[in-house]
Amino acid sequence: MCRTQRGTLVALVALLTTTATAADHHHLTTIAGKKLTGKLVSIDADGVTFQEGGPPSRLSGKELLLVDLGNKVVPAVAGAKIVEIELTDGSTFRCEKFIIKGKAATATLFPGPPDVPLPVLELPLSNVFSILRGA
Repeated sequence: MCRTQRGTLVALVALLTTTATAADHHHLTTIAGKKLTGKLVSIDADGVTFQEGGPPSRLSGKELLLVDLGNKVVPAVAGAKIVEIELTDGSTFRCEKFIIKGKAATATLFPGPPDVPLPVLELPLSNVFSILRGA
């Protein structure tokens, strides 16, 4: 797995582990177009383990197109400043704050549920393609 893909997968893992729910209604879509519904069992740097009723199956990060945890999307607070980051692999995400320190960057994502701490992602600056402040 190349360095950019590993950085993107680590960012995805951090985001998913802070927002994952205990419900069994998670949805995965693979790059091949296969749609799976079941329970997200675990996430690590190489991929995910997913269970659809039978024994858990393993999917690599390269196979995943979409992971839907079933959470409602809450729009940003009116007047909130949004920073959009695009990584070198083409993936994009929006965050509340983005700070560059040396050869690394720290992105603070928008707040989720009240009992979940703000997710903070540490990214190597070499994985960042563009930054759009006030998106």
